[in-house]
Amino acid sequence: MNVLKCSACVSWLLLMGTGAAGTADHLLTLDDAVGIAIEAAPQLRAQRAAIDSAQAAVVSAGRLPDPALVAGVENLPSNGMEAWSFDRDFMTMRKIGVMQSFPSGRRRHSEKVSSQARAAAAELQATQSQLEVSQSTAQAWVSLYVAKASVVQLQALKPALTLQVELARAAVASGGAQASDSLSAQAEAVDLDDRLLEANREVAAAQAELTRWIGSEADQPLAPAPSFTELPGSAADLLSSLHHHAALLAFDARIAVAKSEIEVARAAKRPDWSAELDYARRGPGFSDMVSLEFQVSLPLFPGTRQDPAIQARTAAVRQLEADR
Repeated sequence: MNVLKCSACVSWLLLMGTGAAGTADHLLTLDDAVGIAIEAAPQLRAQRAAIDSAQAAVVSAGRLPDPALVAGVENLPSNGMEAWSFDRDFMTMRKIGVMQSFPSGRRRHSEKVSSQARAAAAELQATQSQLEVSQSTAQAWVSLYVAKASVVQLQALKPALTLQVELARAAVASGGAQASDSLSAQAEAVDLDDRLLEANREVAAAQAELTRWIGSEADQPLAPAPSFTELPGSAADLLSSLHHHAALLAFDARIAVAKSEIEVARAAKRPDWSAELDYARRGPGFSDMVSLEFQVSLPLFPGTRQDPAIQARTAAVRQLEADR
């Protein structure tokens, strides 16, 4: 079995959750290698931090904005006898109040849904990264296992070839064989040495790749390999679960986020409003004032404002779906 076939089988085993068994605690099993890589991989720690960030953002998404404090002076005279006086003109008022904005319910709901979609996307991205780390580590383990097995098999051939070379030389010396027979035997021995050099080079490369994922733990002896002759499930089950494939998880999440952004853009067509309550104090002899006012946004030009944003987000969804 070549390395590619072994790697492919290991990928199926990992994705379907099938474990590999070791024979001793001091031997590095396939499961051990994958588990070490998952714990140590910095990209997985980064993904876990991204999940925490996205989940924290869900808490504040869709809520009302903070109220704003309003303070100022209205109708302060700038010339005449009452210039810059706060209490001599009956129209001058020192005002303090509070203003609260009320985005439309649809906008707040769409922002909440979008934030939840981003949190789900972060979790799926973490799952995809974990699968990729698991697969790469397993392939490195199998490559090292196969390379070491090749070295053992080639070394097992060396005594027989050495004996063959000696016998050929003896036959030539006794006149029972031609010199070409001896040269042919020596050529086979040299070819075996070359194959051993190449096999040892492959061991070193595979060892380095496994070390990349699990560090010094890669120096441990390897446990026997699991069986690669059987799939972990029926072909029908594997085909029916293709939507769980690592390569598709990120697309599904990104499409969900893009669709939620369409709703955010559509919600911008709904007017938002705000309310402001003020208390205004005037000079002696004048009564104080209380004011309550409302503001409503007017999305009167959707063709040049909201609609292009909706079209852009819709096109982004189509792009992701086509890529998927």
